[in-house]
Amino acid sequence: MGRARTVPPVMDAPGHNGVMRRCVVMTECAISTIKLPEGAFACIVASLPNPKRPASIMLLDREEVEAHITLLRNAMDDANRIEAGLAPIHSTPSLRRS
Repeated sequence: MGRARTVPPVMDAPGHNGVMRRCVVMTECAISTIKLPEGAFACIVASLPNPKRPASIMLLDREEVEAHITLLRNAMDDANRIEAGLAPIHSTPSLRRS
């Protein structure tokens, strides 16, 4: 499994257009599929271990999944660079869907 993380229940993180957003921290992630009237989509559910707490869902089509894979790889490359004392090199574009 992944490395341990020390996080508060709420923290600021960068959102669209570089705006810092106040975020509820989720520590679990489930990836599956969901059927909607428009068709089937991949979905990511972020949650906490307590099932009575709210969770969030993100719905993605194939194009968005491919873009997220690239963005996640870029983010991990930058995380490795930061841990090595180097500056990040990837600028993450926003993927806004309404």
